[in-house]
Amino acid sequence: MKRTLLHFLFFILMFSSCLSDDDSALKPFSENGKWGYSDKNEKIVIPAVYDDVLPFSEGLAAVKRNNQWGYIDADGNELILPKYDKAGNFCEKRALVCINGKCGFINSKGEELIIPGKYDVAGNFSEGMAVVCIGNQYGFVDKNGKQAVELKYDYAWNFNNGLAKVMQNNRYGYIDNEGEEIIPVIYDFISGFNNNIALAKLNDKWRFIDENGNENTLHNFDTVWPADQLDFYKANKNGKYGFINNKGQEVITLKYDNAANFNSGASIVKLHEKYGLIDRKGREIVPAVYDSIFAIDQQLFVLQQGNEDVHVINPLGNANINNIDSEEIKARYVVQKEKAVKSGNITDERDGHRYGWKKVGQQSWLLSNTLFPNENSKCYREGDMDDCDTYGRYYQWETALNACPEGWKLPSLDDWQVLINELGGEETAYRVLTGSDSLSLNLKPGGYYYNETSFLNTGEYGYFWTSTPDGTDAAICIWLNPVEKSIMEFSSSTEHYRNVRCVRE
Repeated sequence: MKRTLLHFLFFILMFSSCLSDDDSALKPFSENGKWGYSDKNEKIVIPAVYDDVLPFSEGLAAVKRNNQWGYIDADGNELILPKYDKAGNFCEKRALVCINGKCGFINSKGEELIIPGKYDVAGNFSEGMAVVCIGNQYGFVDKNGKQAVELKYDYAWNFNNGLAKVMQNNRYGYIDNEGEEIIPVIYDFISGFNNNIALAKLNDKWRFIDENGNENTLHNFDTVWPADQLDFYKANKNGKYGFINNKGQEVITLKYDNAANFNSGASIVKLHEKYGLIDRKGREIVPAVYDSIFAIDQQLFVLQQGNEDVHVINPLGNANINNIDSEEIKARYVVQKEKAVKSGNITDERDGHRYGWKKVGQQSWLLSNTLFPNENSKCYREGDMDDCDTYGRYYQWETALNACPEGWKLPSLDDWQVLINELGGEETAYRVLTGSDSLSLNLKPGGYYYNETSFLNTGEYGYFWTSTPDGTDAAICIWLNPVEKSIMEFSSSTEHYRNVRCVRE
């Protein structure tokens, strides 16, 4: 299973967003449980003597020895001696470092511009500004350590093209580098900017907003969502899907029962319970006659009719690309429908809740998230109403360990890996477990509840606790990632509230 490098949402991009082409000359490698660096020809340049390492960034790399992080140059010289509990890549000549759970910044000489110990959370510098947090309040500091935007937001994102997205009281907007709200923090949802246009939602109405805050309200659509990295958006009206551009003009007729985001210029569409492919002009690449179609990477699609008829094509619709073995693809990615599906129901004697269960391979899994009202558990709150049924309850890790009915347990990371392997890997497992396949477990994107303040990513991403700890204050979490259409893992603070899906003991 893929493993991300984060302990907190800010760390998703920390170790990758500041890397340049020059930094890729030396690559980390592992040998006998230790880490070092090799060149592009896999020749060892820096021996594997470190407990952990990060990629080179701006000529330096963070390395861990004896549980402390420091920095080396490309010749292996230790320029900043190991003394930090956590360390990030250099970005705009600054690096984030932490001691005893508190963070600050250093420059490439090791000088502490903001003494570690001030901030609970901080992110990389972007456009001369870095997100910082104390308690539950977020703001920004500049490269000299000055508080440039006061700590008053519930969440904040990095600056991009002079603007940063912020959240306050579950409302979103954008500020400039002086803290002025260029786009008021009033929206229920707002996306990032794409070709100077962002998609937003306010009072159940969708609209496009430019970087000056000018709006174009979309009156004719029930939902709108970004469909690619250009200017296409998936739109829905009365249950029919198509695509519009960033001016709100319909460019592909809303006639499909469903439509996927564009992948390499092609979209999977559903029509009359069958699947096909269209291009960005709405032209039919593959007719909607297949039982299933799914992408396995950025270049190939797998088309399936029944259990036996499997084809592999590229986005142009050409078959037998690069002599790919369809049987190998079938064995690796396609779930065989003839696998026996055993199922049943149980009752949680503690509170009377009834759950369905399904057997996948040698495991049995519940078909919905747990609802047992453990101490301090939460339900998703929509307006003034608690909605426990859609996503189940959310638990901190300690209480999640006891959330399952008798005879069932919080699955370990290994339990999830067995399930994913049974279904053919992360991508196929994502498709099956979140879809309508006979082996589906009906996994839903419940998001998570953060620090007693608000729900984040509900309806977009799914997060499920495992019983596997990761240090003293973190545990491994399973992540439904719709961007990569894959199931991943990452390390999360045990204080966050996430969903629980139980497996039979």
